[in-house]
Amino acid sequence: MSKVKIKLKLMSQSENYEKELMGTYRGNKLYFLDDKVKVTITFAEIVTMRRVSNEYEIILNFKENKILKGIYDLKKLNYNLPIDIKTNTMYIDSGQFKVDYELSSENVQMDKFLFEINYEVVEWKIIWEN
Repeated sequence: MSKVKIKLKLMSQSENYEKELMGTYRGNKLYFLDDKVKVTITFAEIVTMRRVSNEYEIILNFKENKILKGIYDLKKLNYNLPIDIKTNTMYIDSGQFKVDYELSSENVQMDKFLFEINYEVVEWKIIWEN
């Protein structure tokens, strides 16, 4: 597990923000807290971003030039909204992830997003297994 310094940018039709925060990286997963939202990004053939708060849980799946299914669980309303994630472009490199995507539900577009995250290791921890 490694401590990482994160620079995060999110741009959409309804909001734009940038943040710097700390997180951890282990295996192929990046973990961090965005305000009170727990975020996990899993890097694999399909990149998955999971955001969990007291109010909601959203699971977004990304694969370039594909439309994949996701879930938006509104906990207090006990309602699961199925969403489609259209990944227009995606870029992954050492310490950088950028994705341009659109969300829709039942063929109604919700919003377009450009999400960019840059991270660098600031402390390595080696975990020995017997």
